[in-house]
Amino acid sequence: MTTRVNSKWHRECIKYGDEFVGIGHGGNHDIAYFKQGAVILPRGTRCSDRSQRNIKARIKAAALGRQAHASTPTRSRRMLLDR
Repeated sequence: MTTRVNSKWHRECIKYGDEFVGIGHGGNHDIAYFKQGAVILPRGTRCSDRSQRNIKARIKAAALGRQAHASTPTRSRRMLLDR
């Protein structure tokens, strides 16, 4: 995990100061960790994909501890919920 800044989404995370812990790296995305939650961030700065909307709102929700609003269910989590 690192605190390096390489995208506008990382800069948005750093705005939350003490709540921000660091950035973890996934396969096609980054994960921003906060003291009270985490949020998946897209790689790069384009968010034309429908699933990438409201990233700024998700970052804020994770930083403030409203984790239910921070991220959408991942594919594996959806599969577990459907069982």
